[in-house]
Amino acid sequence: MRIQRTIPKTNIAELGSEVLDKGAAAALPKNLPDRWLKRLARDIVNAQKAAIDGRGEDIKAFVPWIVFVVIALLSHKKGCSPQEHSNDEVLSEVQKYKDALLSELIARQVGVRLIQYDLSNVGSGSI
Repeated sequence: MRIQRTIPKTNIAELGSEVLDKGAAAALPKNLPDRWLKRLARDIVNAQKAAIDGRGEDIKAFVPWIVFVVIALLSHKKGCSPQEHSNDEVLSEVQKYKDALLSELIARQVGVRLIQYDLSNVGSGSI
């Protein structure tokens, strides 16, 4: 039987200082340390599950960290300020970032990487 490990809560100050302060490339799933990859993947999947279950209030507990990262990546990619992104654009990129996170998590577990994400294609990885 496998031991269930508890992943610590995501702390936005730690996320900023340990990841985002190092530049947008540090937020790419392939560059995230395991602890951040697992936290962000957990949070985005929990938010998706809350949406599916109709628990809108629970989504707010998980989404801020992901939106924080996605806006940083978008701003870098487009060379604009964080305020210039529409809600629809951010939501679309959140879904793409979720795919990149889960792809990286699987790649680290099984040793096979199908898609190589970088700053130019984090939302639309190519095989």
